[in-house]
Amino acid sequence: MLLKDSAAGPEVYLQRRAATMAFAAGVHVFPGGAMDLGDADLVRTAVREVEEETGIRLAPSGLHPWSRWVTPAAEPRRYDTRFYVARLPDGAEPTGVGTEMDMVAWWTPSAALAARDRDELILWEPTLVTLAEVGAWITVAEVLAASRDRDLEPR
Repeated sequence: MLLKDSAAGPEVYLQRRAATMAFAAGVHVFPGGAMDLGDADLVRTAVREVEEETGIRLAPSGLHPWSRWVTPAAEPRRYDTRFYVARLPDGAEPTGVGTEMDMVAWWTPSAALAARDRDELILWEPTLVTLAEVGAWITVAEVLAASRDRDLEPR
């Protein structure tokens, strides 16, 4: 999750997956994706994916583990997903890069959740819960500090 401070509290960068995507088309997600063979570890995967999808190069030390989500065993597609929080680097501004998304925007967690309640955004449970959690803090610094005490057992 890319985060930046605003007068209304932390904002989170969300992207809507393009209608052409075979999986989760139209769903609003945080930047990220699957590990490639050349990725040294999950943090390097997150750094690469964020850069590929936003044009933003994050320092690995700037990623802070937030949560881990594993799809239920009955699902045909299984994922073991890690979410990280990261402050948007000073002077940087992400852009939608590539063909995986057709809309990108900064949202306060409360605005994104309200838009979801109005059926304006599609959010799956991991994103929904994560937005609600991040929305509990007033600054990005508080979110990053809270990441130190997170339970990373799979949900």
